Amino acid sequence: MSSKDVDSWMKIESLLVRAAEVLKLRFGNSATQPSSPSFLGFTDVFTSVENVKSAIIASRNSFILWMGFLSYIIAQSESQNIQTSKVPCWHQHLLDNEFSPPWLDGLVSSSVCSYNIQTPRAGVVLRWIYDDVTRPNIEWFYTHNIPLFFIWSRNEENLVSSCERFAHLRPPNHLLQQALSFLWKAPNMPIADLSLVMRRFYQLEKTELNIAKVQVLATQSTSSCMQVVIKTYLEQQCQPQQDPPCTVLDTQDCQADAQLTAMETSHLPFQTMLEMDEGERGKLYDSFKEFFSAREKRQAELLKVESNIDRQ
Repeated sequence: MSSKDVDSWMKIESLLVRAAEVLKLRFGNSATQPSSPSFLGFTDVFTSVENVKSAIIASRNSFILWMGFLSYIIAQSESQNIQTSKVPCWHQHLLDNEFSPPWLDGLVSSSVCSYNIQTPRAGVVLRWIYDDVTRPNIEWFYTHNIPLFFIWSRNEENLVSSCERFAHLRPPNHLLQQALSFLWKAPNMPIADLSLVMRRFYQLEKTELNIAKVQVLATQSTSSCMQVVIKTYLEQQCQPQQDPPCTVLDTQDCQADAQLTAMETSHLPFQTMLEMDEGERGKLYDSFKEFFSAREKRQAELLKVESNIDRQ
């Protein structure tokens, strides 16, 4: 970036950061501010064009975060507006702190102070079952046209099922069906994945599931989400097994594949010197921690028999 552009960006950053800090102190907002754009590198010197572009893009996007952050502080200050005043309290407070009227007029006309439905906003993921005194209520978000995304976990479902006053917060069944169907839309979704989901949900980690046991779970389950998972599992289990289609390969293609395979295996002679436990073939792990632990153990065994030539 040219020194002129850097100075221009630094001036904008200074105004945004200072305005946010002044309003936070005045209205007691506890929101955590994002990283400043200059912290992401648009003022730095780099040795490659790629690094320069990455820093400029990251810094430019950071300005958008600061606009949203300032917009949030301004929106929360509305409760302290004086009804008889034509000027919002935040606007007057920034004027009193020597912010120029032209800059404030531009701020008012920008998307920072626009809370209509046409203003694009990323939205908020809200866990409504947990109390947070620093968080506005749900109606406040809707009033300012901020999209809300609600997590629907076992905790939310149990609370809605046990208390009728939360019944209106249950998502429609067709939306749950649509969301879960998207997850399981792969035509060859492994049965083991569905089984693992059910075992984790019902805390049956040490129990092997089969069709009979899953059918019992279907009659006892009160979870609408798990009903979809169970239905998908039973449909997969009841599908007839189909043999993979036979293909006729050209003789030259077969020879080429065989030669390529021989060349690849010739560079990895140490792999044939270890006998793999049959129980490890195709094994499913209950967590990533177990998987990586087993892989680390396997790599250590390979390194023990690796020769200097193999390392080259």
